[in-house]
Amino acid sequence: MSILAQLIHSSDEGIVEHVLWCFNYISEEGDNERVAAVCNVGVIPKTVKLLLKTKNERIAELAFKLCGNIALGSCEKIEILLEHGFLNILSNNIESRTKRRRKETCWVICNIAAEKVLLEKLFQSDILTKTISVMQKDDLEVRIEATHIIKNVLDNCDNEQLEQLMKRDLIGILLRNSEMHNPVALIDVSLDVLRKILHHGNTLLEAGSHKLNVYTKQIFEINGNVVLEKLQKHPNPTIYDKIVKLFDDYFTFDVV
Repeated sequence: MSILAQLIHSSDEGIVEHVLWCFNYISEEGDNERVAAVCNVGVIPKTVKLLLKTKNERIAELAFKLCGNIALGSCEKIEILLEHGFLNILSNNIESRTKRRRKETCWVICNIAAEKVLLEKLFQSDILTKTISVMQKDDLEVRIEATHIIKNVLDNCDNEQLEQLMKRDLIGILLRNSEMHNPVALIDVSLDVLRKILHHGNTLLEAGSHKLNVYTKQIFEINGNVVLEKLQKHPNPTIYDKIVKLFDDYFTFDVV
């Protein structure tokens, strides 16, 4: 593998392409041992540099896929990626002209968001702002992937970080994405994220910070309860079950 690590520095783009393909094969599916083996030969700096500088689309595609495989590995390996400027690449790629690259980018960010110790780095960048924008105006598959990012963020963020997201109309976007006319997959993940937000609201209640769940209150203030009530007539049983449970758990008075 050390020979491959040397060849990645070749000036021959054909050789670089084949080397990247090999590293992708080795690190496929983010197996920790294989990812570690790839990282330990020192290819991360060169791979990120290729993403920043190459004009060869095939090399860029393979380099990004390799970084994605590494992002499935340990938190330590992800940190190495970030130290070499990978967040800037993600920030640019989430606005890519191609749907495939935007979707892949969301998938990689989602993996980073699953690591609690790395979450502050996402908040310090513009990535989450762009993610919330993608949730409301992109192709369906990309919007769903972007919503999964926020779902992972909410599993790990503190209340102060959540408030940063709230300032970007997160609840309003989720409610619009939960309207009856939307595809089931988008409604489904939007309800999951709403539940996590409301759960955070309940933790504030338990801490004595508020007398009411502040996020339930926000939903009523923008008539979001009307959107949610309509979902009780949704023909999909999963959506129906989720909305009934949402009302049971987080709405303390009759809104039907």
